[in-house]
Amino acid sequence: MREIKPHVMMKFLKTAHLYPRYINLFYARNPGLECLPYKEQLEKLHEDSFAKNSWKHYLEPSGQFQVEDVILNVEPLQKRWALENQVPYDESNWMEDIFVAQLTAHRPDALFVNHHGILLKTLPKLKARGETPFYTIGFDGIAAHDKGVVFDVDLMLTCLQRTASFYEEMGRKAYVMPHGFDPQILDRSRNVVAEPVDISFIGQASILGAHRERAEWLAAVARRIPVDYWLGNLPSNYSLIRNKLGAIKRGQNPELLGVPKVLSDLRRLRRVNRGELYGLEMFSQLAASKISLNFHIAGAGKHAANMRLFEATGMGSCLLTDWKDNMADIFEPDKEIVTFCSADEAVEKILWLLENEQARSDIALAGQKRTLATHNVKDDLIEFGDYLATLL
Repeated sequence: MREIKPHVMMKFLKTAHLYPRYINLFYARNPGLECLPYKEQLEKLHEDSFAKNSWKHYLEPSGQFQVEDVILNVEPLQKRWALENQVPYDESNWMEDIFVAQLTAHRPDALFVNHHGILLKTLPKLKARGETPFYTIGFDGIAAHDKGVVFDVDLMLTCLQRTASFYEEMGRKAYVMPHGFDPQILDRSRNVVAEPVDISFIGQASILGAHRERAEWLAAVARRIPVDYWLGNLPSNYSLIRNKLGAIKRGQNPELLGVPKVLSDLRRLRRVNRGELYGLEMFSQLAASKISLNFHIAGAGKHAANMRLFEATGMGSCLLTDWKDNMADIFEPDKEIVTFCSADEAVEKILWLLENEQARSDIALAGQKRTLATHNVKDDLIEFGDYLATLL
């Protein structure tokens, strides 16, 4: 990677890769959006707050950065950019072709990519064309510890200290920036109506892979008390069986004894699932939930790190989350959030919180104050911007 000479204003290109399901739902809710100019489509996506514009909003006022956002896999948005900029592309390879054109058009000093697959495809093409590489920042928020991407990034951004240590041991710089809450969302969500509920969980809960333990816990809670879940990525029975059979063929799971239990959990989750929620609808539902449940995926290990910690508390809901070793470094347990170590304990604490309205309300308010004061993405991004400016 080349050394970048200091500039008065550094060009920063931030990319995002959104859930395909969210993209389909968003455009279905906004008919005709795909016909609007690129800038208007992008602004509409940012307003919904699933594709956040926090980096641009908080980095540019320092005068050090000019930030551009690119959402790689939103097809109508990207193809509109190509149309407006007279960029040809291969229909079978539109995402990569348009992204390469955007890199050439923006000529960034620094690039942030959270979808490493497209980075591995585009960098060799740019190098083959003789274009000077830019300072590249990758992201690993799930402890993927991907050796394949190490030598194509200059800096790895992560929310986990052990992940930062992994990449540093591989010879790369790493920066720990915990997830946080963007207070802009409070204003944006005020006019979005949500149904008041006692207990909610909103998020991904595939009973396969990284979300397996979370799905099992959610099912266990749902067997004991009434809940409202908005779940994405629930597999079909066919997908589940095919996954298990594939694991057996690979020698990863020599028996099928656990399948009846998994199928039972899946049926339970389907029964209480109210569909998927994203963007401002999700944030408004968090605000309308007396208690918001959270359970980390396996990749988090013993450390609390996921976004729901700050989304739920930021919106003023009382957070009930699984205990992690570093929890006291983030929130004060039983004062700002509530923790559990088992499904039985979670149910016991849910019932107590519902019976003790004042205590629950006090915890929710204290949690929100803590998040807005110390887990505010504005402060974290300004600090990261100052650090990045020393590297470029």
